[in-house]
Amino acid sequence: MRVIKGLIFFILITTFILFSVRASEPGGAIIDSKISLHDIYTQFETRVTDASNDANLDIIPGKIRVDASLDETVWEKALVWELPYERSQGENLPAPEKTLFLFVLTEKGIGFAFIALDSNPGAMRKSLTDRDKAYGDDIVFILLDTFGDKRHAYIVGVNPYGVQFDGLFNEVKTGGRNQSDVDINYDFEWNARSKMYADGFLVEGFIPWRAIRFKVASKERVTWYVGAMRRYPRDFEYEMVPIEWNFNLSCGICQLPRVHVRTPEKTSKLFNVIPYLSGTFERAVDEESTETVRDAGYGVDVKYQPHAQWVIDATILPDFSQVETDAFVITTNLRFAPFYPEKRPFFLERSDLFKSSLRLVYTRTILEPLYGIRVTGKKGSHTFAFLNVLDKQTFLLFPGVQESSSDIFNFRSMNSIFRYRYDLGERSIVGIMVLDKEYSGGYNRVFSFDGQFALSPTWTLYTTGVLTSTEYPDEIREEYDQPEGHLLGWAGRVTIGREGRSWEFRTGWEELTHDFRDDLGFIQQVGVRRIFLMNSFIFWPDSKLIRRTSFFMFTRGEWERSGPLQNSLFVIGNFTRGIGQTNLFTRFRYMKERVGNVYIEGPEISSEFNFRPYDWFGGFFQLNYGVRPEYTMILRSNSLRMRAGTNWKLFNRFFLSHELIYQKLWKQTPLQTALIQLLRFEFQFTPALGVRQIFQWRKYSFLDPRYQEDYGYPEENTALQVQTVVRYRINYASALYIGFFGDFSKFDLERRSRWNVFFKFSYLVHF
Repeated sequence: MRVIKGLIFFILITTFILFSVRASEPGGAIIDSKISLHDIYTQFETRVTDASNDANLDIIPGKIRVDASLDETVWEKALVWELPYERSQGENLPAPEKTLFLFVLTEKGIGFAFIALDSNPGAMRKSLTDRDKAYGDDIVFILLDTFGDKRHAYIVGVNPYGVQFDGLFNEVKTGGRNQSDVDINYDFEWNARSKMYADGFLVEGFIPWRAIRFKVASKERVTWYVGAMRRYPRDFEYEMVPIEWNFNLSCGICQLPRVHVRTPEKTSKLFNVIPYLSGTFERAVDEESTETVRDAGYGVDVKYQPHAQWVIDATILPDFSQVETDAFVITTNLRFAPFYPEKRPFFLERSDLFKSSLRLVYTRTILEPLYGIRVTGKKGSHTFAFLNVLDKQTFLLFPGVQESSSDIFNFRSMNSIFRYRYDLGERSIVGIMVLDKEYSGGYNRVFSFDGQFALSPTWTLYTTGVLTSTEYPDEIREEYDQPEGHLLGWAGRVTIGREGRSWEFRTGWEELTHDFRDDLGFIQQVGVRRIFLMNSFIFWPDSKLIRRTSFFMFTRGEWERSGPLQNSLFVIGNFTRGIGQTNLFTRFRYMKERVGNVYIEGPEISSEFNFRPYDWFGGFFQLNYGVRPEYTMILRSNSLRMRAGTNWKLFNRFFLSHELIYQKLWKQTPLQTALIQLLRFEFQFTPALGVRQIFQWRKYSFLDPRYQEDYGYPEENTALQVQTVVRYRINYASALYIGFFGDFSKFDLERRSRWNVFFKFSYLVHF
């Protein structure tokens, strides 16, 4: 009871203190009802140029005052495009609303603006939320490929409230379907402001030269690929663009309009220092003892950009604690440990450079760093990246054919990654990566080669080859039953795929030897060979209810390298996109899996449905029913798995979400059940000030008495996690977090609890 009272008092006091401070973050929306946005639109409409023709841009003297007014003289010489095409719900249909995009270069940086008319502004979807969180809103985007290499582009977006979204759009794929993605964890310095009108909204933004990297050429123009897009979510989610889109090209950046620009002759050097302070008061209680820990920390992050093409990041005594807790996942009846995404900013920035078709890099294997340094750069067609981290602990993963294990050891490890990539021609890439983990008495070294080769506008070949060298200390080798001596292993993967408007295809081979080890990655299964194939046919009905539907088939076979079949899988299914921003996915699968020396096989049907018909309400529902192996007792069991959730926007700044996950295994009589519930509240007072409250509850029940008698499982295992965070964020790096976290669990009759109160303050200093 005292803990609950203290938590309530803490929330009230913290909210009062922070709410009394005015938000100082630039941005936010202004509502202007005195003039029509259409009048501003007509001022620039006469200067529209065709985005399909190459444009030339010079640096224009003058400044931009970011106030969503467009009254500075530099805008009179801006490049102006219209966004007349809709590419999401059909093939280059007429855009449902009119939009203008303005683009200009100044001595200090890059200016951009959007004039977005709306014939029904009452249906506009807008949220006052934290940075990078306005996923489902009306939002305008600009993409900048500042090296002209068609590999990656900066992306920035703004919603009608002025909430900012930024990241990196990555075109380099790893062999899977539609793996171009946006890394929203990449943050950088820029500014924007929105203004809402009775007939739409206007956005004005500015990106300083010092905040981005770009190709420098003082005596000639360089080619950029510049994209503009307006997302317009209504009955469907529309995307408006300035050019006709070719759905039979397997790349996105390569289709963006070309702009030939003059960059600054003398690039600005960036030197940012971000010191931090943190503190924690923690108490852990079990049946036998109570432990209290008080901890204070400090450290510094440094970002130095000596040239527009190179960046050095360093961190000393970093605070790598997670401000957001991991979401519960069901961990019963698993052969291999579940994957948890990385959330620590130091490891997230430019993490795309370390991706390959095999997950060779998984930075959550680095647990408690003492320092870290990262260098990234690009020179012509050559891209380099280097990461070096000294970890206070050592995490080791011991993979196998049918299961894996891992452990944490209390001695230091040095973790290093080197990446080199060469842009080959227009869309192909070759690269190498070297990984090294050194620790007391042991090491793991990995060398890999990978390539992405564009065979045609739609066909691409992906290759990866890996060699590994591993040495375990004798005590670790003996305790974890690892092979004797020096382990030499290899792995390979080859995939060929086609992406197109009406037909997608992928097939490939993958193999890993028994002695393959990758202590900086997430490869839990070795000693296997796989062959897989996917075929999908896509249709675009011109209907008021359905805009896209596809039918697909997937099959995979996996064998132990010594011969026996490990598992096989055959899947057929359908994906349909419909009105109300609905997506319906159904499938039938038949699987055969080897568990020990027993083969378990059977069918499963599944369905997934997600929707967002209104701005204030959306949700999803997933259902899986069929045959699954029970891995502990090696049984063929029946399985029911259900996942459902809803998302509510009670006001434009108050958000509520609920999620439920349920799993049941049975064979004539019940074997086990798992139930997870997640409740999340978020309230955004101002663009800078917000509060988040999370409740997570999990219950495992092992109903068959053999779990207790033969395997020592508890009959019931429950856990409740509570997290409260008050956040005051001035910009992407300057922030104050104050919070509470509690973890209360019960193993049969044994109760355990752990709770802490924490704060973290960081501040960005420019030099």
